[in-house]
Amino acid sequence: MDKDNCAKCSLCSNMLKISKSSYKGLKTHLRTKHCIDLSSENSQLKRPNSDLFPKASTSKTDAVDIICEEEIPKKKSKTIDSYFKKENSIEKMVSRMVCKDGVALSLFCSSSDLRYLFSKSGFQLPNSPNTIRSIDTNFANIFKADLINEFEYLKKRGKDSF
Repeated sequence: MDKDNCAKCSLCSNMLKISKSSYKGLKTHLRTKHCIDLSSENSQLKRPNSDLFPKASTSKTDAVDIICEEEIPKKKSKTIDSYFKKENSIEKMVSRMVCKDGVALSLFCSSSDLRYLFSKSGFQLPNSPNTIRSIDTNFANIFKADLINEFEYLKKRGKDSF
């Protein structure tokens, strides 16, 4: 990049293209990358001298120095999991413990520690193993129907959709 037409952001050290005495590219960079809006009255920026931007200079090595009062944290990139609902319902937890861990249905009713853990998570376990069995069976039926619908949808899309 030509040093005549560039400015250096002192927050992230990126070299930004500018034209003559216009700093629109730098303003846009600060707004989009660092969430700093220079048009607002109470901007987080300050300059050692009273001017926000330096005067046009003929020196090729001049860079725009902006001092920020606080370090601005970078935004964390989202993972694919962050777009899905992470809801642990009582139905999911009971079904997972019965199927995956082999926990007996009667244990949900007789174990005071297990009941306490569920209550701390905001769930109230039923007192009857038959009620817990019906919760597990209903959840299994709903899950099965969702899987069937998903497979039907993928089947309609074609053979390359898997």
